[in-house]
Amino acid sequence: LNILSSVQLKARFWTWKRFGLEWGSSLQYVDMRARHEGKNEGRWHEWQASLSAAKPMGPVTPYVGLVGSLIDFKYRIRESGVLLKDGRYKEDGHLGVFLGMDVRLEESESFLLNIEVSYLDAAETSMAISYLF
Repeated sequence: LNILSSVQLKARFWTWKRFGLEWGSSLQYVDMRARHEGKNEGRWHEWQASLSAAKPMGPVTPYVGLVGSLIDFKYRIRESGVLLKDGRYKEDGHLGVFLGMDVRLEESESFLLNIEVSYLDAAETSMAISYLF
């Protein structure tokens, strides 16, 4: 059984009207479970918090920011059903940077296409479609 779940809250907390800049933050939790009967198991917990600055330009909003991450990973390694290692990896306080853009997909601004590149221990690229309510 493999399960990945993630929840993210984003908020804009200040707008600098003179320059059209927006300052925001987000908090995200990721839980990933990999479990196979009689085989290896893993459970990944990650918290990420970020601060960002954005500049809306019509339907496109580019942004840049800083992100911090806390990771807790528990695992069990088995060979032929025999437990070889039961361990835990914990990583506190890594910082990274990210940049990306939101593109409105319709006039109502409810649907966004998000493209983001980040560096937190390694380069990552993500793309998502979001619904705002």
